[in-house]
Amino acid sequence: MSRRDHGLSIVRVADEAAREGAALVARLGRFVLVGQLDEDEPAGWSFSTSAMVSPTVAAEVGAGFDFERGVVYPLLKRTPTFPSVLLVGRASSNDVCIQHHSISKLHARIRLREDAFDVEDAGSLNGTFVGETRIERPVTVAPGDRLGFGTRDFVVHASARLVEVLARIGPIDAPDVR
Repeated sequence: MSRRDHGLSIVRVADEAAREGAALVARLGRFVLVGQLDEDEPAGWSFSTSAMVSPTVAAEVGAGFDFERGVVYPLLKRTPTFPSVLLVGRASSNDVCIQHHSISKLHARIRLREDAFDVEDAGSLNGTFVGETRIERPVTVAPGDRLGFGTRDFVVHASARLVEVLARIGPIDAPDVR
């Protein structure tokens, strides 16, 4: 992940979940996207953490999830532009910046609601997907749903539930990675 990318290492999030709990939930916002780095992207640390994660916890984070390559994107408003809408894309000026060649500079728009959010494609070249369906108009997305931007796939989580699951792993003695 580059410095402009807003993703956080899931190892770091698990570590903070074990130490901080509810305080971390407030910093993450109501929802997060959990995905994994591509094989050619550096993970940021050099040891395997997969042995530290039980299959039950891994299944709750996302099916087929490689914990070592995991990344968490908080759905937080970072810019004053369009106050009720989160902008998602490759440009660092977006609220959710995901640095990946298949993601457009402005890829999608998200409107948060209490227990879900609406996502719409912003005219991206490679599309926005809910499950395996490319969306053409706003679609409601809830925790547990799969959301894709270009070729990057994510599982939507309620932050409180993700922190609860990751706190069971306990602190991981890992270098401070972004």
